[in-house]
Amino acid sequence: MASLGLLRKCSSLLLNGSNLALRRTTTTQSGALVSKPIRHYNLVLFRLGFVAIPFVYLGYWAGGQFAEFLEEYEFYIPDDDDDD
Repeated sequence: MASLGLLRKCSSLLLNGSNLALRRTTTTQSGALVSKPIRHYNLVLFRLGFVAIPFVYLGYWAGGQFAEFLEEYEFYIPDDDDDD
């Protein structure tokens, strides 16, 4: 019976994909409400920056390379005669 409980905990953590503890009870045995669980958001901005900044830079670089390619093979040449 104990292995079944352990299996449920492990499978819920694997399927959920988060490291937050799952809590199924809302009251104690005496009937008092259980306090809210503590959530840890200490690395959210780091993770966001770790993913977002390289891909923004990659898009910037790829766009520049593509613009150079278009100008080199004369698919697109910007007009400088708009002031006349």
